[in-house]
Amino acid sequence: VLVFATFWDASIHEKEPDSYAKRVVYMYKYAGVACFATTMTTAASFFANLTSVLRPLRQFGFFMGLCIIGVYCNLLLAFPAVV
Repeated sequence: VLVFATFWDASIHEKEPDSYAKRVVYMYKYAGVACFATTMTTAASFFANLTSVLRPLRQFGFFMGLCIIGVYCNLLLAFPAVV
């Protein structure tokens, strides 16, 4: 969320201050790509637990991988409404 908030604040200097849509596009273009990379690597590390022999560890890895991806999607959908 901090990365998105930082790019939102920076967008006022890059784009027209009154254009909400252009600022959101700017924020998604730069912050969205950076956070997508970190989200996918974190989710992949949890999904790697699916290769474990221990069933609880496999379930935990699957659950947490889905949670990480879900939080990213929620952030993309909810953040513009919050600011």
